[in-house]
Amino acid sequence: MKFIKSKVANITEDKASGNPVLHGVDTEGYHRYDNAHDLVVLAVGMEPSVDASKIMKGVAADVSGFIDINATTEAVFGAGCASNALDVNRAVQGATAASLRAIQVINRVSRAEA
Repeated sequence: MKFIKSKVANITEDKASGNPVLHGVDTEGYHRYDNAHDLVVLAVGMEPSVDASKIMKGVAADVSGFIDINATTEAVFGAGCASNALDVNRAVQGATAASLRAIQVINRVSRAEA
């Protein structure tokens, strides 16, 4: 038995055996592959555990139920899996963007008070 942690781009069927053939990239070695397998286990999709509208007034949810970072009116900055089902790289990018937006709001408020 061999486990491969990877990003699968496409799954086709081997015409001879009927087994699934995965086409993707191994995330640990970043090697492309086209391998036939007996069994393929795909991760279950994510969904929010709390309705974003119940978190606090002014927090909007998108059609999937995650925090809609473009429609939220309060000084709330959704990041990571609160804003969408993301892989690690996109979660880090989203967290960085949310931090920068928070810094901009703080700077704007501090200038207005000065």
